[in-house]
Amino acid sequence: MTATDTAPSTTESGRPAAGPFVVHALGALALLVALNWLVTTYVPFAVEGIGSSYLIMYYHVPSAIVTTLLYGFVCLASILYLVTRNRLWDRLARAYVAAGLLANAVTLLTGSVWAKAAWNHWWDWRDPRLTSVAIMFLMYLGYVALNASVDDEEKRPRYAAVFGILAAINIPIVKKAIEWFGMASHPQKVGTGPEITATWTFGIVAFLAFYTAIAQWKLHRDGIRERVEAALARVRKIEEASA
Repeated sequence: MTATDTAPSTTESGRPAAGPFVVHALGALALLVALNWLVTTYVPFAVEGIGSSYLIMYYHVPSAIVTTLLYGFVCLASILYLVTRNRLWDRLARAYVAAGLLANAVTLLTGSVWAKAAWNHWWDWRDPRLTSVAIMFLMYLGYVALNASVDDEEKRPRYAAVFGILAAINIPIVKKAIEWFGMASHPQKVGTGPEITATWTFGIVAFLAFYTAIAQWKLHRDGIRERVEAALARVRKIEEASA
């Protein structure tokens, strides 16, 4: 098996196998529905200090945690690409960046909604956690832009891998932002109790399943595109040879 031969499982027609993805996606949606049920019926409706606005945290915190997990996997895949030159790791890194950007966007959106409820404004640049998450989002948008701007298919995955490794510096910065740069008014803990802890944990599992389903979809989609491009290249070579 060569570096360019590794690809997602396919059907006899050459298309990515839909079965595992469909099961994954439906399972993830079921988990999200269950999370919504827990948020609306199981956990306290309000907590002291910020009232019911804290409920957005059951979406914000899991998305934030999963964002760092996805970007961490991008770093790992990037390292493995540089070590093995196996194109599968490049495709996986690109797929997980796409999923990570979605999780990152949800984190920013839900954080902004909570900020409006808690601070009466949508954003506070003095808050180091919010700002560092926004910078991380822009960094990984840069990863996408880099992939789109380099046409050389020998250099592009190598440049992207280096970028994917360097961009991972954002992960500890986001994690330690409050400790290193001051807390501002960003909460580190909101409420206590087994219901809250269990629901947050369930939320992490649900969002991890959902975002990895997005990554799997992107991986399959890229596999189709690459096979089509390879087939077109072979047709062009045949036409040139017969001209």
